[in-house]
Amino acid sequence: MATAIVTTEGYIDLPRDIRDQLHLRAGDTLEIEMEKDRAIRIRPKTLKPSDVSGMLAARPHTHNPIENLDEALAEAFRSGNV
Repeated sequence: MATAIVTTEGYIDLPRDIRDQLHLRAGDTLEIEMEKDRAIRIRPKTLKPSDVSGMLAARPHTHNPIENLDEALAEAFRSGNV
């Protein structure tokens, strides 16, 4: 089990192995909730479609077949960038 210390400012430094397993980077958002038994659940915030709306807008005069997008997304998942 990993441990972390809460600073006087209220910050928690997550252990590197946990950050690596979750592919977390500086600036990522985490959701935190307390369970009924006072256990704390922390998980990476998932993006809603409205959060990323327009990020994949096509460039003028560019044709990107869906197969290219599928492969790019698959590669991003394999490398842990998503």
